[in-house]
This record gives sequence, C-alpha cells and structure tokens, in this order.
Amino acid sequence: DFDDMINWVIRVFEEHPQVLSNYQEKFQYILVDEFQDTSGTQNRIVELLIHYWDQPNVFVVGDDDQSIFRFQGANIENMLH
Repeated sequence: DFDDMINWVIRVFEEHPQVLSNYQEKFQYILVDEFQDTSGTQNRIVELLIHYWDQPNVFVVGDDDQSIFRFQGANIENMLH
C-alpha cells in the first residue's frame, strides 16, 4: 500500500507549483495501464500532470469488467470521468 507516498506527491505538487511544472514538462506523454484499478489519489496525480497541456497526450487502458482492487480504493468512476 503506497497511499502515504501518493498523498505526499499530491501535497508537494499542490504546494510547490514549480515542482509540478517541472514534471509536467518532463512527462509529455502519459500511459496509464490497468486504469480500472486506479484510486482517486492515483487519478489525481494523472490529472495534475496533464493539466499543464491544452490537449494532453494521455492514454489510459482499462477494462471495467476486471476491476479487482476496490479494497485498495480503486474506483470505476475514474473510467467514466
């Protein structure tokens, strides 16, 4: 379980825009595999990274019939959003 580390990254990105900007420019293409198993906090990191671009280069792969990590906070609503 990496919740504490994920929350730390979100906090740093939100409190230090220059750090977020550095990563937004560094990662111009983002691929998220097994997207059906992402939690709200994991999805927040993706949202923060792609927010920099008017038309972000983000590709997510997931199968809503295979969502198996609900016990870790995975939220199928991420796919619908």
